[in-house]
Amino acid sequence: PAPAPAHRSGSAVDAAELRRAWQLEVEGGADSVRAELSWARLTVFTGKSNALSVLEVRRDPARAARGEEELERCRFCQCELTPERLPASASEFAAFASVCSDMLCQMSANDCCTQILPCGHPCGGVRGEDAHLPCFFGCDGQAMAGDDLCTICTERLDAAPSIRLGSCGHVVHLDCTKQQVAARWPGARITFRFMGCPLCSEIMEHPALEKCMAESTALRRSVREKARMRLQYMGLEGHAAVTDPSSDWYRRPVDYALHRFAYYRCHKCGDAYYGGEAQCEAGMAGKEVDESELVCPRCQPFSAEVCTKHGLTTWKCRFCCSEAVFFCFGTTHFCELCHNDPGGMQNLESSGRLPTCPAGPNGKQLEGECPLHIVHPPTGTEFCLGCPLCAQEKTF
Repeated sequence: PAPAPAHRSGSAVDAAELRRAWQLEVEGGADSVRAELSWARLTVFTGKSNALSVLEVRRDPARAARGEEELERCRFCQCELTPERLPASASEFAAFASVCSDMLCQMSANDCCTQILPCGHPCGGVRGEDAHLPCFFGCDGQAMAGDDLCTICTERLDAAPSIRLGSCGHVVHLDCTKQQVAARWPGARITFRFMGCPLCSEIMEHPALEKCMAESTALRRSVREKARMRLQYMGLEGHAAVTDPSSDWYRRPVDYALHRFAYYRCHKCGDAYYGGEAQCEAGMAGKEVDESELVCPRCQPFSAEVCTKHGLTTWKCRFCCSEAVFFCFGTTHFCELCHNDPGGMQNLESSGRLPTCPAGPNGKQLEGECPLHIVHPPTGTEFCLGCPLCAQEKTF
């Protein structure tokens, strides 16, 4: 075969480049490019600025040149089934007659469908499934093969039990989807991309995933409802982002609310709570959030329940003796002036240079009586002031 092109994994590549370099027909789609040889296959998952190359060697060209026959291979790892690689005892299922003794392959056999398809090939699905996957050898005419790649781990689909997602029809490894769900969202802010298909982002659906996704599904339902209610409370149902046909959020008010608002999971009670506008995350400047600081208002040490009479509650600015008007990062209440310089205020706190009561905005030390006229914890501590209307009634 023609020599492989000089290609560095991570650099951009397209079908035309492969076609010129390999001098053969290349299949290309929106997400991947595939070059076929008699002894190997090169698959490249393409992107706008990078690519991931996967080279699969199907057989030893030197052995083929000598006319030596290929040994039967493990249906999962594709290793040759030499005598030392055979399991100690044969499986009771014909579908696992060609499975090696490797622990991972034996575990795959425990989860894989036990059925033989009408064409005589083993099913590559999972045990207990209602409908079988198409034959990985193309016997039923459907465009899917066992050497197609799982888009989560980029290994062959037939290397492990696979599932067809009911929401979109894409096929991935069952164990890969479970690991993706278990990893959950990156960072402190709750997001739900981990519940989506890696190819199209549709929420993954399959009976084998119901148990592992139950908690995340309930959390997603709760957060979406809270985001919808906050959008309504702020009077943003008619925002241009929702009503403009050219907007990414056109007629998708809940998705816009999740894009605009940041929700976090309370370290103490586990409930999701509103933690401010998502755009405020830029003020963190890449700083990692200590999960123990992610505490909802109800679980704060100096908290108060929402007033049953007026339905209101207010908080003190974390950095000065002022009433807070912003809540950001899921951890911090700001007055307007301190909110204008969140990084500066956090630096004062971390270095122990915050002013003491009476404290003014932006780290200014005041003299005399506290502007709030109350006794409160030192600066750098979250503190609830209670209901503002009830406080006014007490002064009348």
